[in-house]
Amino acid sequence: MIVVSILPRFSRWAWCFDVLSGFPLQLAAAGMIWSVGLMRLRRPALAAAMVGVALLSAAPSFTWWLQPADVCAPAAPHLRIVGYNIWARNDDRADVLRFLREADPDIAVCCEVRPEMARRFSTGLRDLFPHQAHAVRKPGQGIVVLSKHPLLSSEVGELSDGALVANVVVSYRGEGIRVLGAHPFSPVSVRRWNIRNRQLSELAALAKRMTEPTIVIGDFNTTPWSYFFDRFASQSCLRDTQRGIGFARTWPRGNPFLQMPIDHAFVSDHWLVKARQAGRATSSDHLPLVVDLVRAGR
Repeated sequence: MIVVSILPRFSRWAWCFDVLSGFPLQLAAAGMIWSVGLMRLRRPALAAAMVGVALLSAAPSFTWWLQPADVCAPAAPHLRIVGYNIWARNDDRADVLRFLREADPDIAVCCEVRPEMARRFSTGLRDLFPHQAHAVRKPGQGIVVLSKHPLLSSEVGELSDGALVANVVVSYRGEGIRVLGAHPFSPVSVRRWNIRNRQLSELAALAKRMTEPTIVIGDFNTTPWSYFFDRFASQSCLRDTQRGIGFARTWPRGNPFLQMPIDHAFVSDHWLVKARQAGRATSSDHLPLVVDLVRAGR
């Protein structure tokens, strides 16, 4: 158990270690249970070592709360953006539309959008989001950007192996803001893990080139404890919106023990983070990510 708890520290080097890095609190809980068993077996030295390893496993989960949060004026106008993996196999389209009306964001970036769901966005949400950008080229990989504010430009890019990137500039309070929406591959095999890692690097390089106030949001299919999450933050020169607030566990819905934060939002230094949380459970297998941002210096 001690060895298993240490392996996530090597998430850079192997797919299986990276998968384990997504479960620090679960490994810590298992370690504490093992330590109790070792005490009952009169093995205090091993029990103490197991407690130490358990605490080491849990420690990274609390680092975001220890960092200083952004300070925003209570009355400062904010932009609400939602990142929402609606799930390609989700047939309850009415619930998706209902949540988006309830959350009432300025911008929503939805991924795993099928053509029939895209049509529902066009017909059922046009009153709330008159400005929309649809990139639905491949089954289960569609991305749609919904906006209350005019789109100054809209492009669709591709990462390695065809993952789509929505790249839009939104007119917000007299300036253009850049929004990138992406959904790198899920690392369910070594091959897809390698592809996801390349996709995250490519997305970081794209984000780094942006000069406008920038937001990158989507289902990253990686957790904050992975080496590749840290590498994305470093390569993109963007800030993780979890800082000072903590992570929001978004997948899988309905399984608190296995739930992990894999939906993320990163921002340039033009933004302050006012609030960040998971939205209510919907018919998707993900919880939506809801982030409220304030323009810095305004």
